[in-house]
Amino acid sequence: MNKFNKANPLFFIGFPRCASSTLVSILNSHPSVIFPKNKGTNFFSTNEFKSGKQFFFNKYFEELSNEKYFGDGNPVHSFLPYVPKRMFELFPDAKLIFSTRDPIARAYSNWFHNRETGLENKSFKSVIIDELRAEENIDLNNYEYFR
Repeated sequence: MNKFNKANPLFFIGFPRCASSTLVSILNSHPSVIFPKNKGTNFFSTNEFKSGKQFFFNKYFEELSNEKYFGDGNPVHSFLPYVPKRMFELFPDAKLIFSTRDPIARAYSNWFHNRETGLENKSFKSVIIDELRAEENIDLNNYEYFR
């Protein structure tokens, strides 16, 4: 049995600004848990998935040794409709942690973060109006959109 077959999958699913980084950091500090260096992967949301399970382990979990769990935490996991199916296909016994937050507080926190980092210069109200308009044109089932 190789080291990848011994560890159990743990997927952290949550929207941006819902404490996922903090929770992943806490989990990752435990000696029985390992997450990728950047908290999560894009494996399940991109064409990397077609490369298979061994690719997933080789790219993101080279350092896996005696850990009981390996984790993957990416906010994209929370809203792409095909991601759960892909996770289940490769890891049907995975443990899932879903983090939520009051949606208005989460949206404001995300806007504030983007404002502080220089990614956003519009008012909160303008951003919400723009997002609601844009939502009408997004097809979450279109895989090409998320490459």
